[in-house]
Amino acid sequence: MHSVSFSKTGGPEVLEYKELKLEDPKSGEVLIKHSAIGLNFIDTYHRSGLYPVPLPSGIGLEGAGTIEKAGPDVSNFKEGDKVAYAAAPLGSYSSHRIYPTKNLVKVPEGIDLNIVACLMTKGLTTFYLLHKTYEVKKGQTILFHAAAGGVGQIFCQWAKSLGCKVIGTVGSDEKIDLAKLLYPPMQAADIHSLDLDIVHAGMDQRKIHMLVREIFPKMKWKVPVAVHHSLLPGLTQPKGDSTTEPGKMSKSDPNSGIFIHNSDDEIKKKINKGWCEEGLVENNPVLEIARQIVFHEYDSISIERPEKFGGNVTYNSYEELEADFAQKNLHPGDLKNTVGEHMVKIIAPIRDKISLSNELFELIKNSH
Repeated sequence: MHSVSFSKTGGPEVLEYKELKLEDPKSGEVLIKHSAIGLNFIDTYHRSGLYPVPLPSGIGLEGAGTIEKAGPDVSNFKEGDKVAYAAAPLGSYSSHRIYPTKNLVKVPEGIDLNIVACLMTKGLTTFYLLHKTYEVKKGQTILFHAAAGGVGQIFCQWAKSLGCKVIGTVGSDEKIDLAKLLYPPMQAADIHSLDLDIVHAGMDQRKIHMLVREIFPKMKWKVPVAVHHSLLPGLTQPKGDSTTEPGKMSKSDPNSGIFIHNSDDEIKKKINKGWCEEGLVENNPVLEIARQIVFHEYDSISIERPEKFGGNVTYNSYEELEADFAQKNLHPGDLKNTVGEHMVKIIAPIRDKISLSNELFELIKNSH
């Protein structure tokens, strides 16, 4: 057994690596064999003397490991328990240590002690910010600076699981990529906090669901069934090169898509305002709705128009419709009117069914 301690204050050179001899744990104490310890900036304050401590002293406030022996009268912990801590007394820079049970927490099965050792202080800081400094509520918006930092990574996920909208800032371009890594676990936390049995999303979310199916069993959490569908481009004009960068239907932009609570007039109006350049097939949202939804429900569709504009026409497949549109034999206005009418026929029965429950209808309507 070994430990790191210091008998005088100063820089890193004052730290001493020594052989450690420990007595048996007393009442209210346990002997811990460390698997990993946390390094925190406050350790330098103790070592330098900025935060005075009695000398000689151990160093380090955070650690995780396994109990090798419990003191007399210790009933809430036993040999073999995985535990962690983030509080005095100092001394986590060691292979083993005696520690009071009043400051210990048990580590759930499936969580790596190497991860736990660097989470305790940051996790407690996050808890204090979210529940003690200010009791945040579902639906509130939080701006968090240094979102890619240790506390920020935990805070953003925790706040998201509470139903908050989180906006994070970072200090450099490199940290932007790190901050992006937070999004998958935040989405996974959503699934757990909602206690879902089935998760339904676009194919772009499949990797998130695979993460859920891999991690949730280790956490002993319920693993939902994942159902995926292909993505529809948004009705609004895509940004950048429209042939390679399609927009996306998003509940954060009500004008970008058709939603189950939309009225018949709203459905028609949204489609009529939709981006649909004449003759352009690639990433055309109205054509995609026709292909993926309308022709999924109907074997053919008929378009009514005056004789001077070509007269009525019936398409028995999506391929026929697309070819006519690409050759500019079908005007965007006629396409939009027909797709709008068919979408009303498809959505109205579903909307009317769920409207029987006012609570469910309002929940869906107000979800964006």
